[in-house]
Amino acid sequence: AWTWKTENAFIKDGCLHLQTAHAPHMRDGQQLYYTSGIAKSRVEVKFGYFEARIRGASKFPGVCPAFWITGSQRGGSGKINAEIDIMEIQEVAGNVRQIDTNLHGLTADGKAIHDRRHWIAPWDPRDDFHIYACLWTPDRIVWYIDGQQVNEAANTNWHIPQNVYLSMGLRMPLITYSGGPHHEGRSIAPSPEHSKPDGFPTAMQVDYVRVWSLP
Repeated sequence: AWTWKTENAFIKDGCLHLQTAHAPHMRDGQQLYYTSGIAKSRVEVKFGYFEARIRGASKFPGVCPAFWITGSQRGGSGKINAEIDIMEIQEVAGNVRQIDTNLHGLTADGKAIHDRRHWIAPWDPRDDFHIYACLWTPDRIVWYIDGQQVNEAANTNWHIPQNVYLSMGLRMPLITYSGGPHHEGRSIAPSPEHSKPDGFPTAMQVDYVRVWSLP
């Protein structure tokens, strides 16, 4: 429902800016309305501690700053996918303070996994920088914000190497979903009646990203 463009990732005032811009264009015969920025690590990591200091984007609702890790590989009879959302912010239109820390995956036998949890911050993530972090071990996954543990899950399926990503995605009302419960197995489409230039460009700011491997 949008297109990644390299010009939407740039350094300004000592921070990485990942920007979403209103830029109507055609792609594969479909009318789209926005371009956005993404950054990806060149190497994969398996288990470790991941931390980034991030300030949210000014636009709300409609965009989703995210810090996440994901990877895929062949396994058994099919392709295994794994995704750990260290944080997705500003994606819930009804509450700008909701911070999502979700797990997604696809097992080799084709079973989709969507393990959702969130934390309600006492502050607005647009107002200042905060430190978002995750400890990923063979046995458990633990999320931290500003040094405080906010969520934890058993690691049942997230055991393959993954790349680190920072990105700006679109959310409702700028896109629409169709699919199963909680939009799982969903298809995403632009929402032309809501796709206006008001509030754009808007960017998340990243002060630093740090990754530690496990001993």
